[in-house]
Amino acid sequence: SFSLLIIPILIAILLKLKIHDGIRYFIYLIPLFNIIPALFLNYLISNKNILANKLVLLFLSPFLIYFFFSFAMITPYQYSYLNLFNKYFMKANSFENDYWGASLKELIKNFAKINDLKHNPKIAVCGVNIHVVEFYLKKYGIKNYVKTDMHKDFDYAVLINRAISDHDNKGVKNQTCFQKFNSKENLYILSKNSIVLSKIIKH
Repeated sequence: SFSLLIIPILIAILLKLKIHDGIRYFIYLIPLFNIIPALFLNYLISNKNILANKLVLLFLSPFLIYFFFSFAMITPYQYSYLNLFNKYFMKANSFENDYWGASLKELIKNFAKINDLKHNPKIAVCGVNIHVVEFYLKKYGIKNYVKTDMHKDFDYAVLINRAISDHDNKGVKNQTCFQKFNSKENLYILSKNSIVLSKIIKH
């Protein structure tokens, strides 16, 4: 029934859940959200001679233009697209916008250009694949570094906003990488159209 489709979304919104692995928990909804609007638009275009349909198409046109503009602004990270409703109904940074870590190449390339990097820096990661980070560090000339755990002392940490579970004296604390290190200095942030994809923080 329709309630089985909408209830999981309402739970995520009302409880402000940190959505681990992002969209994969809601992927079964994608056909519904694509097919119904597509059928509606097909009906409007097929019957565009009807005045009411012309008015609806005219009303929808600015939204279509806005979508293409927003989609172009996040090039080449289109898979991270979020619509306007996300800003109002989902808690900020409640899930990772760059699940695949596609922005790491650009992030680390810019990180390597910083002139005052510490000698043999200790580098940690949160929410990203350490092997991918190692590959790009080596590619852009940062070879003399020490891998360290994000729970220990580090000079820099590479983050995407993945949901994590930390154990402390009060038990398990559910948070995201950005929340865990929100008190640290942001050395470099990679964002597109106000969407923060990844960042490097400084201890």
